[in-house]
Amino acid sequence: MSIPAVPIAISGNQPQTKFWPWVALALAVGFIAVSTQSVWIDEAFMAVKARQPTLSDWWREMFEQKGSDLQMPFYMVYMWGFVKIFGLGEWALRAANIPWFAAGAAVFISVFPRPRRFAVAVVTLACPFGWYYLNEARPYTMQLAASLVVFAALYHLHSADEMGRRAERCWIAALYLGLLVQCGSSLLGVFGAMSAALSLPFLFSWKRLLELLRAHWVIHLVSCVLLAALGYYFIWSLKRAAGALDPGTPGSESLASEAARTASQFLRGRAGATDAKDLAFIGYELLGLGGLGPGRLAIRESNFAAFTPFLIPLALFGAIISWVLLEAAHGVWGNPNRKRWIGPSLAVILPVAILLLACRHLGMRAYGRHLTPVLPAILFLLSFGLWAGLTRRPGIGKWLAAALLLFNLASCLSFRFAARHEKDDYRGAVAIAQADLDQRKIVWWSADEHAAGYYHLPLSPRYSGDPSKVIRIQNAPATELVLYPAPDEIIISKPDIYDSRGAVLEYLQQHTYIKRATLQAFTVWQRKNGPE
Repeated sequence: MSIPAVPIAISGNQPQTKFWPWVALALAVGFIAVSTQSVWIDEAFMAVKARQPTLSDWWREMFEQKGSDLQMPFYMVYMWGFVKIFGLGEWALRAANIPWFAAGAAVFISVFPRPRRFAVAVVTLACPFGWYYLNEARPYTMQLAASLVVFAALYHLHSADEMGRRAERCWIAALYLGLLVQCGSSLLGVFGAMSAALSLPFLFSWKRLLELLRAHWVIHLVSCVLLAALGYYFIWSLKRAAGALDPGTPGSESLASEAARTASQFLRGRAGATDAKDLAFIGYELLGLGGLGPGRLAIRESNFAAFTPFLIPLALFGAIISWVLLEAAHGVWGNPNRKRWIGPSLAVILPVAILLLACRHLGMRAYGRHLTPVLPAILFLLSFGLWAGLTRRPGIGKWLAAALLLFNLASCLSFRFAARHEKDDYRGAVAIAQADLDQRKIVWWSADEHAAGYYHLPLSPRYSGDPSKVIRIQNAPATELVLYPAPDEIIISKPDIYDSRGAVLEYLQQHTYIKRATLQAFTVWQRKNGPE
């Protein structure tokens, strides 16, 4: 008995579902996914810029910090404007993602033909990766939304049989708008734009490309000018960031020495460069397994051992995803037009390979979020596999769809509500430190200063004798700590980042302190015998 082939392209004359119901569903997902948990390090670093009263102050802060935020121009200016309207609270910062997710998901789902929309909606609206970054005030949801629009525009322009000139112009504009937002949200979005550009010769004939160029030359011209300006900005910003590593720059000696040490470690094969383990974790993140696994803090502290209690649910979820992907492979292989998949697949893979090789060469570690522009292709493949299963074997396919939906929802809801996935509890740590200050206690703070500032904790970079301020001892040497008066309490987060010399942990071992409290990513140590 022969297996029916699963068609790849859609017909342009298929009736389209209304756009707004998908917007409503995506908005509902956003409101569920976003929480009021404490901000963590990266969110606080962004909030420092967003809270500036004027655009000139915002730009000055961006310019002086020279961090990766400088390579996120659209997102950063968007957040600056958003908080002026909705405030700087934890929920408001993350809720800025909701409009982007709603628009991108709705466009992506509605572009597919009616029989496919259920499968596409399942994998898009119940996407654990999407839920996780909806709940984080970083540019990845904006980038995901733009990538979804780019994919949808290319898909529709390629597969529609008939399209009026006005509709064609709208989709061309959507394509370029998506590319601009994709690139402007983060420098890493450029790799997604590369995939879109490389796929064009495989999706359209040269004759068709020239027709589109001539018919909509104004949109092409304006968009190319804007993309070129954005490229110039990125070149400038990268040079500006590299200037921070110039040994001749005042105050940059420590950064230069750190860069030199990292480079030498990489040449000796011991740098934190991307390796096979990181590639596996990228797949783990993008496919959405993370919600059913350990929290990131546990992975950071225990590595592979952190996964042991979660092996059964992860194995079951992995089996379901593997089944869906096998169905997709079967559907592609059984299609007479299967060769048409090769070119677009290579267009997606090549920029990803370039990015991963660059991370390897530079001694950097890549994570799933760095490959956010790839997610629409993964969602397309998963939805295709789900639909192929429903088409070929409806009975088993329904069980497959139900299983994937349930596991996806379990992963999404775990990301949102499980304690192990909560963010670093800077709010709770600051509350403890502030209560100690009110009691005139001496407190040491070995954690991020921007997150402390977000919660208005008064910090002093070194001991000044001011009892109204907490002493910040970020990566302080042991020779400096002995000059300070003995603290009543020490608040520590992620010693590998904020106590890289091990001086604070050594101080705890040499003096009598007991653990007073444990918060997410924090430990609070209290002097056992009180003030000396």
